[in-house]
Amino acid sequence: MTQIEFARQTPTSQSPDQQAHISHTLVPQATTPQTLTHNSPAPQANAPQTPIPKIPDQQTVAPQSPIPQAPTLQNPTLQSEASQNSARTWTIKTALEWTQGHLTAKGDANPRLSAQWLLCAATGLSRLELYTNYEQVLVDEQLAVLRDGIKRRVAGEPLQYIVGTAPFRKLELVVRLGVLIPRPETEVLVDIIISELKKQDVQGFARILDVCTGTGNIALSLLHECPGVSVVTTDNDPIAVLLARENAELLGFWEGDDTCCERDSIIGKDADNRGCRSVISGASSDGNNEGYCCIDRREGSDSSKKGDHGDHGDHAGNSTGKARLRILEDDLASTLISDSDMHGYFDAVVSNPPYVPTSELGKLPKEVAGFEPVAALDGGADGLEVFRRIVGQARILLKPYGLLACELFETTLDEARDYCLSEGFTEVLIHYDLTNRPRIITARTPREVSL
Repeated sequence: MTQIEFARQTPTSQSPDQQAHISHTLVPQATTPQTLTHNSPAPQANAPQTPIPKIPDQQTVAPQSPIPQAPTLQNPTLQSEASQNSARTWTIKTALEWTQGHLTAKGDANPRLSAQWLLCAATGLSRLELYTNYEQVLVDEQLAVLRDGIKRRVAGEPLQYIVGTAPFRKLELVVRLGVLIPRPETEVLVDIIISELKKQDVQGFARILDVCTGTGNIALSLLHECPGVSVVTTDNDPIAVLLARENAELLGFWEGDDTCCERDSIIGKDADNRGCRSVISGASSDGNNEGYCCIDRREGSDSSKKGDHGDHGDHAGNSTGKARLRILEDDLASTLISDSDMHGYFDAVVSNPPYVPTSELGKLPKEVAGFEPVAALDGGADGLEVFRRIVGQARILLKPYGLLACELFETTLDEARDYCLSEGFTEVLIHYDLTNRPRIITARTPREVSL
């Protein structure tokens, strides 16, 4: 049997009258009792009868054991009706075991892990806490959440969308349908970015542009792990922009006010015509932030000079991190390109862009192709359409010896390397992911020529 069933046998209680009736009918016989069937002849009228002993007074009759009912086979599912819930008690242990068995039967690739995630979402406990609270009884509300999660998982929906969160490096991020789920391959990208930044003379600080930010996983990890960086992130999807904002606020990198920048410390005042809008900073006192895109750059300050970090370190050291992050709704970095003050401004341009060749989309697992946004996956005919645009913009926005780092489809890295070299980048390297597949490319703009 591939599914685990839990059916509690409930004995039927008998009334005193019923017990008396049973005592009349269940009488010890002097001979072997005769069982009547459809083919059995009826007993003869003149057949000798065994006298029936006198029944003692009702009060002196020993209690009769209830006749146990035959077990009933039930469909192995978590029932929602109150009457059936009341007939069984679900503990974390029994629910975990049943869920794992049910998902195994439905072909889940990792049923135990799926069951743990679903129980965690239903109870609010960590995976470790599940096992230290094995006998905790689930209440109706928790069972309802679990039932819904099981149905969605059986339908193939990714666990991250079902439970609403996804781990990424040292963070727990909110995820939702419509925005790409962070993956372990991108954790490797962050490792490489941190390692490569150590090669640059950034005086302990770095300005980073994160293109196609999605949940904000790359930007927020860099902010969390590197106190000396400030990050501008962009995405052309307003759903992703709002989700990145939510994650930034939950992690303490934005406090929801505009004290870290001023109205005249902006770029892109005509943002409605230029496809860019800030949802984090640059808001006016009345809360209207339409048309304002804020960069960590103040009029007349040293930090507004290209290539000079100036007072940037003060902002980077802000304990709240709110002056270290900007999230822009933009078509890649188009708005930044249109501002000449941003040329040569960034120490690194990083991205996990759409990179799956269109012909490969149909080969993706069901839970990817059927639920994650195609726009965040499809990289065009050869998987490099978005990447080429990023390379062109990075050449303009990066400082000398600035870093370009992108995650790409495993079959496209050689062509991507050739393209970077043709665009004037140096030190072009291909890096491998956790499964030893080519996954990430890094390149640098040329160093300044000393005369």
